[in-house]
Amino acid sequence: MGKGYKYKCRNCGKQSDILLGIGGLYPQVYEDFVEEIKEGEYGEEFKKAFEETPYAVIDPERKLYICDNCGSWGVAECMSIYAPNDPEKIAREEYGEKTVGELGYVPYVMSYEVKDNYHLVKEDYIECAKCGRAMRVAEEEDLKNLPCPECGTPNELGEGGILWD
Repeated sequence: MGKGYKYKCRNCGKQSDILLGIGGLYPQVYEDFVEEIKEGEYGEEFKKAFEETPYAVIDPERKLYICDNCGSWGVAECMSIYAPNDPEKIAREEYGEKTVGELGYVPYVMSYEVKDNYHLVKEDYIECAKCGRAMRVAEEEDLKNLPCPECGTPNELGEGGILWD
C-alpha cells in the first residue's frame, strides 16, 4: 500500500497530490526494474554493478526528492544498488518453496529490509529537471513546507492523507 499527501498552495491555490511508496503489484514492478537494469537501460555501470554483486537488490519505492539548489521537488523511483551485509543469511531466506541461495537471486525486498540488511554499492541520483543538480530524498520535515511548483510559495499539508494501491 502506498501513501500520499495533498498540498494546496496558500498563494495561488494550485493543488498537488504526492503519491509515495509501493502498490500491490510491487513484486512485479521490482522484477521489471531489475530486468531494465540487466538490459542496460540505466547504463553499463549499473548493469555491471548489479551483475557483479551477489544477491544485489534495489529499492524502487516511489520517493519524494528535493533539490537543495533551487527548491524544486518531484517523485521518482531510485535505482541505487545494494549488497547484503550478510550474504550467507540472505541466501537462507525463503521465497515460496525455495531459498535465495537456490534461486540465485533475491526476488524482491522492501525498503525496511534494504535499510536493515543491505549497504549501498552503486548510488543512483535523481537530477533536478529545473537546474540539473542532484536531488536528495526528502525527510519527513521537508513534507511540511514544500514550495508550490507554480509560484514557489511553501505549501500547506492538506487534511487527511491518501492511501493508494
